Amino acid sequence: RRWYSGKFKGYQRFREAAVRHFKNFMTFPFEEIFTPDDFDIIFHLAATPRMGYSFKKPRQVLDNNITSTIAVADYASKNNSWVYWSNSSMETAINDAKINPYVHSKSISKDILELYSKHFGLNYSILSFHNVYGPGEKIDGSYTTCVAKMLDDYQKHNQITVTGDGTQSRQFTHVHDVVDATILAMKDQNHGTDYVVSSPELYSVNDLAECFPCDKIYTDARRGEVHTIPHPSNILVFNPKHNVLDYINNDNSWWFN
Repeated sequence: RRWYSGKFKGYQRFREAAVRHFKNFMTFPFEEIFTPDDFDIIFHLAATPRMGYSFKKPRQVLDNNITSTIAVADYASKNNSWVYWSNSSMETAINDAKINPYVHSKSISKDILELYSKHFGLNYSILSFHNVYGPGEKIDGSYTTCVAKMLDDYQKHNQITVTGDGTQSRQFTHVHDVVDATILAMKDQNHGTDYVVSSPELYSVNDLAECFPCDKIYTDARRGEVHTIPHPSNILVFNPKHNVLDYINNDNSWWFN
């Protein structure tokens, strides 16, 4: 059985995949929905993300991300379920956990997992996803990914916006590669391991911008943004098949359709 909780626009796709959806179910105990034997593994991949949004709505980000992790850890520790918890900020948190509310919420959530592991027998692993992009991602609003924002701006305005000087660098990881890496981590199932999921190439925002034959508008750097974040993957036999520049140049037809 597959279960999902949260808010999203692609609900029909989940219905077709036989996934049952619970809206806002973090607000009441798991035991009211599930029996002790329902899950061997829980993938806790949901969160209220985005650095910029966390400055606008810090209480919402902190409350949702921390409370949901407590709910998952509490249920899993009582029912011997293995938790895979996702984040995209732990290296940043090690250097400065308070650089923005989102990173802080994930830092506290990791402490919660460690607490439940030490005192209540929780088994967990971490999935560190880095700059995920690909088909089906959110394309509208103020807090989309860098790749989505560029594609959307180019389609609608024939120009793109770059924050800061564009030299900030990231490892951009395709969602299909993320799925492959998650399956490998699930098969390995090593307690406490932080499975880093990233493509090997490190690209600057300017590298991505150069894929678009249009004007570039440079704006002020965003508050709380880390300049460069290299994270080599540590998952054995993980071989990413996608490259972000190829995706922008050749593989994004879904976007424009």
